[in-house]
Amino acid sequence: MLNLVEMIQKVLESNSWGVYYKVDPLERVKAQEGMTFYKINEINPSDFFEALEKAIKESLENKEE
Repeated sequence: MLNLVEMIQKVLESNSWGVYYKVDPLERVKAQEGMTFYKINEINPSDFFEALEKAIKESLENKEE
């Protein structure tokens, strides 16, 4: 299972891909003089991989039952 998570991580990193919040993909950031700019609201990679690992573990546990 860990190999699967590591493989997904390597694919994302080697292609410079990221994971973002689908519901709120752009984050407003206030700049000087009242200007606003937008940046990608990216999910922290460690949070993503922890959630992925948890989902895989739960799936495997459910298959065992």
